[in-house]
Amino acid sequence: MEALIMIIMQNGFINEESSLCIRGAKKTVSVCTKVLAATRTAGIMTVIVNRRYELPEAIEKRTPIGSKLVFSRRAFSQLKAVLTVLCIFTVLLVCASPALAVKLPKYAAGRKIMHACGSIEGVVYTNSKEALEKVIASGCPGVEIDFNYTKDGILVCDHEWTEFNGKAPTWKRYKKRGTAGGFTAMTAETALKMLIRAKDTYLIVDTKETNVAKVYRDLVKICRKNGGEAYLDKIVAQIYHDYDYKKISKYYSFRNWIFSIYKIDTTNKQEYRAVAKFCKKNGIGTVGMPAGRAKKSYVPGIIHRYGLSLAAYTINKKRDFRRLRKHGVDFIMTDHLW
Repeated sequence: MEALIMIIMQNGFINEESSLCIRGAKKTVSVCTKVLAATRTAGIMTVIVNRRYELPEAIEKRTPIGSKLVFSRRAFSQLKAVLTVLCIFTVLLVCASPALAVKLPKYAAGRKIMHACGSIEGVVYTNSKEALEKVIASGCPGVEIDFNYTKDGILVCDHEWTEFNGKAPTWKRYKKRGTAGGFTAMTAETALKMLIRAKDTYLIVDTKETNVAKVYRDLVKICRKNGGEAYLDKIVAQIYHDYDYKKISKYYSFRNWIFSIYKIDTTNKQEYRAVAKFCKKNGIGTVGMPAGRAKKSYVPGIIHRYGLSLAAYTINKKRDFRRLRKHGVDFIMTDHLW
């Protein structure tokens, strides 16, 4: 867990009447204000300690007549040195705080992304037309959709063929059967046409296909076929292994990326650090993972230290969302919390 401790030296470093006044100290006020605002925005615990120093005239009023306050120059110098070091250390500690360097991606502006198009009439994992219409109408900035191929090679929206015992049906059969809950099944083209018209809703791509790059190749083709070249910059590419990055990049240089690590083993700090380094090097702004991994005490710090945002999935209780936010998770994927 990360926290900011800010010590305010009232009447100390800035007040020109104080013997502790440091030249140029006023310039630190605006910096400290920005740091404080950033930590509050990031949901980081903030502790402010106010150390108030008496001004000379106040001390004189309380000093008995005939007595004197004697402070040696050496004592003042030592006190100033100690407090200056403390102040500088505090500011450096705050500025170096990993979470402060994190910039929340636009598709996660509400700190929640709708998972599998979100729930519809209490049913989850539908990736259906009705659910997508609901998300777009809600104004949620980001929606995750699962894309997979039917038996006859049509790219459609479905999680992993749960309604068909895990085996891909033909498009004709899938269309007739419908999604979980009997909602309208969509091809990838139908979904992209809706999103291109909506303009403002980002698409986070997920797939269970082994050939991940092929999915992105076809999504790029569909966008261009339907006049959606500009919409390509609102597609968030999601990779599961480091080698996915180069393969996908051959088809388009996506602006937004998530490295979702649920398919790889990360059991220690070194492995999480390796993931973060890879993301930083390749311009991947977010690391996504199951909530159980995100809850590890050291994970948010490692991810944030590289200026990356941390996403957790799939979270459907407000209580869990609040706890994850306090722990350092930046945003979540959810079925219905929007």
